[in-house]
Amino acid sequence: MVARTQKVAVQRSIQADPRQVYRAFTNATVLREWFCDIATVSPSPGGRIYMAWDDGYYTSGSYLVLKEFKAVAFTWFGRGEPRETRVSVRIKPQKGGALLALEHSRIGTGKAWTPFAGEFQKEWEKSLDNLVSVLETGEDLRFTRRPMIGIGVSDFDEEIARQIGVPVSQGIRLDTVVEGMGAQAAGLASGDVIVRLGGRDTPDGAALHAAIQAHRAGDRVEVDYYRGAHKMSTTLEFARRPLPELPTTLAELVGIMHHKSDTGLSELDSFLAGLTDKEASFKPSLESWSVKEVLAHLIHGERDAQQFICGIAGYQQAHYDGYAGNQQARISATTAVYPMLADLVGELKRCSQETIALVAALPSDFVAHKAAYWQIAYGAAEPDYHIATHLDQMRAAVQAARQ
Repeated sequence: MVARTQKVAVQRSIQADPRQVYRAFTNATVLREWFCDIATVSPSPGGRIYMAWDDGYYTSGSYLVLKEFKAVAFTWFGRGEPRETRVSVRIKPQKGGALLALEHSRIGTGKAWTPFAGEFQKEWEKSLDNLVSVLETGEDLRFTRRPMIGIGVSDFDEEIARQIGVPVSQGIRLDTVVEGMGAQAAGLASGDVIVRLGGRDTPDGAALHAAIQAHRAGDRVEVDYYRGAHKMSTTLEFARRPLPELPTTLAELVGIMHHKSDTGLSELDSFLAGLTDKEASFKPSLESWSVKEVLAHLIHGERDAQQFICGIAGYQQAHYDGYAGNQQARISATTAVYPMLADLVGELKRCSQETIALVAALPSDFVAHKAAYWQIAYGAAEPDYHIATHLDQMRAAVQAARQ
């Protein structure tokens, strides 16, 4: 007797080249742009396809069909599912774009499938809506519809927990809170360690991302956190993510990047004027950075931005299992090579100029890869929270040095 099965069928018209639609199912970088948080693929018959999400779900399978720009099929075996199913995608050219028809078949009907069968329809509908958005406008709805709580995070491990008197070694340690946003309104402050948000534990950044992703702007959630040895709770309201108007050409983007860099570096120069090397080397505490160490961190930010741009522009974006933190060895290496304050400032300015030059050197047709371009343009157009928050950190270090 053949077991009964069911299937999910979803269609979308997409105003995009069929080649881009095909690549959305066969390139790991592009899969992450619209569908999953982690992906690795080998797009050949029998080759692997593995995808995972920050909420802990993952699926693996093998490519069965690869008809370039026309059809893709692969097996699917998700976490906790009773057995393997199959996903088939057909891509038909039509005026101005392509018609995508997706079928997820061989889904069982028994009790063991109850937690999964209904989710497939809902998740494929939502994900293909995002694929349309990503290919037509570049906008990743998972990001733009995700609310904000207004925090900057810092490293946290057993040693840091011991230094600041927190009795747990997993959580999200706040570096800064953004003025006027939910975290500040809820009473959270720099140094607090969030361990639970909205009923979900937050041992690391991926868990925090998943907890936030489950909500929308205006939702109110309970937050459990440590302030030193004391465990506390508060209610936080999610804010809507502000979306700046994005430039439509590389030339406009480069102009915005120049303006943003000049503004931030000018403010930095004003702060550093008259600062001595001795003051810039002062560490307020073991877990705090000196001004020189903050500048090294900003240099690393520029270098990491260049790596990020090259990765998405070349469809080979790197992905890591988690956030490794700001390694002190890296900070120390940079301050050793650039020991004087003027050396660090000069290197930061050169790195900033190099990041802008990299974007300016991208091929003109890069804008047509809307998802990749959107990621770079959004980062350039949003307010520079990074330098602003670290300026506050440097001011505190200088104040401590002068006491």
